[in-house]
Amino acid sequence: MKKIKKILFTIVCFLTGTIVHGQIDRNLMMGNWREGKGKYIYTNFVFRHEGRNDIGGVTNIGYQTPQQLQSEILEKANNQMWNKEKTEQTLRAFDPKKISFIIHFYLTRLTINAANTENFTLIVMDSLNQNELYRKQLDSNVPEIPSYGSSYWWNYDMIDVPGGMSGKVYIYIIDNRSRDNNRFLFEINL
Repeated sequence: MKKIKKILFTIVCFLTGTIVHGQIDRNLMMGNWREGKGKYIYTNFVFRHEGRNDIGGVTNIGYQTPQQLQSEILEKANNQMWNKEKTEQTLRAFDPKKISFIIHFYLTRLTINAANTENFTLIVMDSLNQNELYRKQLDSNVPEIPSYGSSYWWNYDMIDVPGGMSGKVYIYIIDNRSRDNNRFLFEINL
């Protein structure tokens, strides 16, 4: 059991690191996404109902299906000539029977503390936006330093949402530290 957890941890760290270093969808990082507008992120349409990007920072999500990630893994495995065992272990981490979808969460804030993902809660609601399907208080993840010419600390996380969901769902991101503009609502169709 410890060996399996270690392998899964290594895989998730590897994939997260790979995505963070140059493969975050540019649309996910853009601050010009307004309420009442949709965007294609990782080729999937996401509609923003609530929560504005403003001088306090950016809060955006995108998503991918396990099948999309598995396709990327196979391409990477082929390009980097992974052995069969490594490829299969990595593919199993994104089993469509266990995972409905993966949320890509990107944020910027003016302080290092405010940009730590531990300050955020993810909630998935049903197609009527009435019943909670999943809730996760995000783990601590130290933000990245501001880019040259910027004063914003940034952070990125991938959240696996358990299997069994399909169709339209609503995604809330709650900024537990903020008093204003602390609730962000997105709509996706799986």
